Amino acid sequence: KAKDSPATHVARVTLRGEGGRPPTLARDAIYQIGDAFRRLRGDARIGAVILTGEGSVAFLAGQDLRQLYDDVQDLEAAETIARDAQRIFDEIESFPRPVIAVLNGVALGGGHELFTCAHYRLAVRSERVRVGQPEIDLGIIPGFAGTQRLTRLLIDRLGYDRGVREALE
Repeated sequence: KAKDSPATHVARVTLRGEGGRPPTLARDAIYQIGDAFRRLRGDARIGAVILTGEGSVAFLAGQDLRQLYDDVQDLEAAETIARDAQRIFDEIESFPRPVIAVLNGVALGGGHELFTCAHYRLAVRSERVRVGQPEIDLGIIPGFAGTQRLTRLLIDRLGYDRGVREALE
């Protein structure tokens, strides 16, 4: 039996927007992210994955709400999007090698939820770096399990009482 070669490569998954716009979860973007991680999972040369946004404006600006309102006309469509995104984000969170998210701009809504899936999270020191769940102000519940991931991260970092208080803020 041949000896397995060690993982010696670092892959980079770069989130790109269309036409110079910040990256969003428009159309099939969530499925493209999932496909990229599935391909990397099968590549034994990969020792780690860096997940970042292109440019300096956004890691991922979240869901394209105009497109979401156009495409989602019933409960079944909304549930399919949320279920598929949760599955893909769970796959990233359970990726067998380190996933390092590098935050270079805004990570809002689904972008923030994707950011919390990484095993390690780094952010550049910049005023343009912002994280949050602005969909709450629109009456939309974050649907990709990011609120649960964020709460777990805060509890791990700050302890139960303070972590829960911070998550509720």
